[in-house]
Amino acid sequence: MNRLSHFFNSLKVRLVFSALLMSLLLLPTVGITISNAYERHMNASINNELRAYSYSILAVTEVENNQLLMPEYLLENQFNVSQSGLYAFFSSAKNINTILWRSSSLLSLITPNELQLPRMGESHYYTTLLESETHFIYSFTVNFD
Repeated sequence: MNRLSHFFNSLKVRLVFSALLMSLLLLPTVGITISNAYERHMNASINNELRAYSYSILAVTEVENNQLLMPEYLLENQFNVSQSGLYAFFSSAKNINTILWRSSSLLSLITPNELQLPRMGESHYYTTLLESETHFIYSFTVNFD
């Protein structure tokens, strides 16, 4: 029994045991923290990119005699290619299911039914399922009056 207690009192064994314990506790914590930070960064980047695309579409939007006028092709080519993964549309604020315009990339897809309509001047960024795939949505409300 004396040898066993001497073995566990050894500095080398205690160092190895504490290093192993710290590794088992610290590495998963650091991994989860880094993973969460990366995910937050990626979501913020996607949100900023979608906001920039939205503003670029608004820049070419015109309203004449209460009619929405859009160019045939948008500058960002992904909006012009069917099912490219980048989609845009305008809906009526009175009835969100009334589509006023949609990009060529969205012509063959079903638009989401459960859109969040933010208040005037605000935006929402969230994910939704569209034809069984997760899509990022950047939605905001503007008034062309």
